[in-house]
Amino acid sequence: MATIDVILALGPKSELFADLACQLYRYLESGKHVIRYRGIKGGIECPPSSIEIIDSVEIQPGPGDITHAKVLKRAMQHIESDFTLLCDADVAVLSKDWDDICVQEIKDNVAAIGFKIPDNRCKTFPCVRFILFDSNKLLECDPEFAPIVTKGKRAHPIKKRLDSDLARLLRLRPGSSIYADTGWQMPAAFYAKHYVGIVMPFVPPRFHVMPCLDDQQRKRLQGRMLGHEEYLWKGSLFAAHKGQVRRGFNKDGLWESRVIAYAEKLGFEYKSK
Repeated sequence: MATIDVILALGPKSELFADLACQLYRYLESGKHVIRYRGIKGGIECPPSSIEIIDSVEIQPGPGDITHAKVLKRAMQHIESDFTLLCDADVAVLSKDWDDICVQEIKDNVAAIGFKIPDNRCKTFPCVRFILFDSNKLLECDPEFAPIVTKGKRAHPIKKRLDSDLARLLRLRPGSSIYADTGWQMPAAFYAKHYVGIVMPFVPPRFHVMPCLDDQQRKRLQGRMLGHEEYLWKGSLFAAHKGQVRRGFNKDGLWESRVIAYAEKLGFEYKSK
């Protein structure tokens, strides 16, 4: 029986998401592994009591990417299990036996499984939103998570042109430009050691599996205002990620209500705080 540590990055205002996420993780476990739910605070005020807080970092000046990277780097000091899942608090797993699905794929030179990067960066290694590692390979590679950001009040990750060596490690063409946000160099650390990753494809809003609950949600979804991704595994919905808040995105808990309604079909009963 393998051990798994789920380590959530707990940012500001993520209380509701983290609580919902942990309830879903627990309900959909396979029962084949020993799983601990742990968190590192990066600005959250009242984390759910169901999560063991193992560390914290101060909120860093600038965009949230910087604090997120600090949280992930701090997590590297708490790798104590056979497998380690690093994930955002606003990820809702929606697949039964999610843990065993992931563990079964980690073998030979596979170091990790998780969400595909939904942009033009390396598309063959999971991103930091949800990524389950072989813990020994993670410690061996010791990846870097830090972003590169602009200066000023509206600082944000830059778009960086890659030199030939880094482009080769990221499996991109020399001279390619990518956004240097949290975890942008992470795949290179694993490719340098001849490890690979397995990615779960994402689907755009117009192909989402979770149904809308009313006409308002349907209009927002058609207008691509929900701003989140759904991820599939072997053709079935595996998880959903809320992502950054956009116009109308938080209104009436649009994302949470759809997640809960879908999970209820799996027998899940959400217990609000």
